[in-house]
Amino acid sequence: MNIDSLQRIILAVAQSQGLDSVLQTIVRGLAEQPDVALTRIWLIGPGDICSSCPMQSVCPNQIRCLHLVASAG
Repeated sequence: MNIDSLQRIILAVAQSQGLDSVLQTIVRGLAEQPDVALTRIWLIGPGDICSSCPMQSVCPNQIRCLHLVASAG
């Protein structure tokens, strides 16, 4: 990644409001780079949305789960 691309992403993040917007801005900016096919950000959080997770039946512990919060590409 060149410095100009990084600066564009940083400026876009600075103009974003809210965590969701910041994370989406980051993944979109990274996905636009040459040779990048997919970008994702996962965060560890409580399993409060596990009822809709397709892996719920094999999850041994729903206290700390990975949640996909942003994806592009």
